[in-house]
Amino acid sequence: MPATTGTSKSSFTKQPVDDEDLSVISKVRAELAACLEENAQLKASLSALEEELKDTQATLGRYVVTSNRQGQSIFSRPSSRSEQALKRVRSPSVEIVEAPESPRKKLHLQTIPMTPPKAIISVSESLKIKTSPSEMKPKIKAEIHDGFIPNSKVKAEIASDGLQFEANSASIYSSASSVTERGFSPTEDKPKSRIKIKIKDDAIALLDATARRYLQSASFLKITPSPMNLEVPRKFLRLAYGGCDQQFLQYIQFTENKKGTSGLVKKRIVFPQLNLNPVMPTRPGEPGLIFASRHEILSNPPWSLFCKLSNGSPAVWLYLGDYESVLCGKMTAAQFQSQTLVVQKKWAELILTGKSFDCYVSMRSRIALRKAGAIPLEDKDVEEDIINAEMAAFRANGGLPVTEEDVIAAFSQGEEAIDIIRMTCVKYDHVFANRMKADYANYDTMLADEKREKSAKEKGKGRAKSNPKRQSRKPKTPTRSQPDYPEAEDESQSDVPLPADSDEEYMAPTRGVAGPSASANERPRTRSRPSLAVANFFDLPTTDDEDD
Repeated sequence: MPATTGTSKSSFTKQPVDDEDLSVISKVRAELAACLEENAQLKASLSALEEELKDTQATLGRYVVTSNRQGQSIFSRPSSRSEQALKRVRSPSVEIVEAPESPRKKLHLQTIPMTPPKAIISVSESLKIKTSPSEMKPKIKAEIHDGFIPNSKVKAEIASDGLQFEANSASIYSSASSVTERGFSPTEDKPKSRIKIKIKDDAIALLDATARRYLQSASFLKITPSPMNLEVPRKFLRLAYGGCDQQFLQYIQFTENKKGTSGLVKKRIVFPQLNLNPVMPTRPGEPGLIFASRHEILSNPPWSLFCKLSNGSPAVWLYLGDYESVLCGKMTAAQFQSQTLVVQKKWAELILTGKSFDCYVSMRSRIALRKAGAIPLEDKDVEEDIINAEMAAFRANGGLPVTEEDVIAAFSQGEEAIDIIRMTCVKYDHVFANRMKADYANYDTMLADEKREKSAKEKGKGRAKSNPKRQSRKPKTPTRSQPDYPEAEDESQSDVPLPADSDEEYMAPTRGVAGPSASANERPRTRSRPSLAVANFFDLPTTDDEDD
């Protein structure tokens, strides 16, 4: 035990400290003392800054109170109060860089808004007083372009460049026509937004993406000089140039000058309804889509397009330019199914009741024959004879029964389709537009002349019955003595061929409504009597009304 105790005490014996260690310790103590002294100085500087901050806050508070007391005064004068410069204590060991105050802050500190004495100013709440130069700057208005913005990522599925027609020479329609053609006018880079109009419930609706896909290859034509914004009633066009007030397609003739010394210029005009074709062109030079079964506008381009932009009374139409048309697609079964029931029933009604045009009759006949199981057949010649026989029977108030549900089912299953036609502006006839403007100034005179001629005709009816020579007189030119036309268009059921320029050839089934597709297995109407074998096959009654 004693040996163990002695060994333990010897382990805690202090070791001697040499001079080198003492020097290190003294240096550390000196640095510690310097740090403590610097810390004390920083504390003192911090206290001074806190006091200085309190003074600054108090000064700012006085300015806020003074400003609130002055109210919404627009007058100000420099303050006469002298302000002491604010200084901050700098530490000997820390470099503090003071940033100068912003000019706005200095200006705020040096000016005090004051209301001048004996000045009473009453400012209306609706009157805005501009006090800063920035408010005096004119506002910048964003320019909005109309038309469609083509989507380069979407590829057209059906449209092909081979279906498009080349623009005819302007000399065909006007010897001195001032036109803007596609080859000489640039297209607009940023078309304007389309005009928004209230669409009827029986109008076909297309998704924006679908419309952009069909219009991808159609460009907006920039017209120079600017097009005319004159909107005219169709009655004026009839009184000035002939034609009818209610038909979908028209032929008119006009002279290039007011005196009529130049030759007659022939124009083909189309009047689609915007509320039934919501994607049709709405501005001069703008492309668009229409839904049509009759394909007259696909041939003999261009056609002069008019658009009724409002539903006001009287109805007025705007000339948009001369357009080429191309069949770019068909409405798919899914697209027809997405239409409202009102739209579907409307098109079913057109198919069930239309007798004037082959596009309606052939479509109804195909639907009826499919329902009866008679078509399709491998022998297309026999199938064509069967369809012709059914068309003749339907025109004779016979034929197989077809219901509204049958027509809707045929469209919903893709057996029949509505054609989609793309219209592209190729030129703008300034001569025609200026001629309309000059003639429209005499519209009141035209109305008075028409009224006077009507009155004279009514008075002369009795005399004409007793005088056969008066009955044999030729009617006057249609420019001033056109008869009245009914409000709604009637379908002519006559099989007599009409002249090429007759307006009755293009009479629409209903006012402003384009019919369904005529391109799906359309068969031409024939005047020959159906064969006995075909008639016996369907047990159809034979008629003796047809010409042999």
